[in-house]
Amino acid sequence: MSDQILSEAPARFGWQRLCYYDASGNLTYICFAPLSAITSAAVSLAAGTLTNVVVSTNVGTANTVAPHGLTVGSKVVLTGWTVDEQLNGTYEIATVPTPTSFTIPTTDVSDATYTDPTGVVTGTGIRDTSPCWAIQRNWYDGSNKLVKSGWAEGTTTPTLIAANRATYTYR
Repeated sequence: MSDQILSEAPARFGWQRLCYYDASGNLTYICFAPLSAITSAAVSLAAGTLTNVVVSTNVGTANTVAPHGLTVGSKVVLTGWTVDEQLNGTYEIATVPTPTSFTIPTTDVSDATYTDPTGVVTGTGIRDTSPCWAIQRNWYDGSNKLVKSGWAEGTTTPTLIAANRATYTYR
């Protein structure tokens, strides 16, 4: 008897994966996007697209006016900050508490609310608001046992929006 390898997901190399869990810790959604979908965009106080960066106990929270679409692990570069130049640098997003905020580790940056008019945050990554995702959903029984899995709109083609994952039909 030989082993049969079955794949229902896009290739693992050259793809970014986002995982979403339910309150019980079950992996509910897995979203896949090709690395070719990586983009870069900037927000700033001068452009009116950034509200502020609040630093408290080595954690910086960037607050944007509109949803930024960045995800955990995306890279951001902060430039033009003059009140505390230690804020300038490259960071990896640690959490995304809301669609208009994200956190970064800010060791050696003074606790404050930064509103420097020259401050810019440039984010590089695959936005969960971009139509470049294939989305898989898992269902569990009352014992947290996986009972079913399906693909959004019945396809593994990366053309969907991860932020809209709960609105799709899964087959």
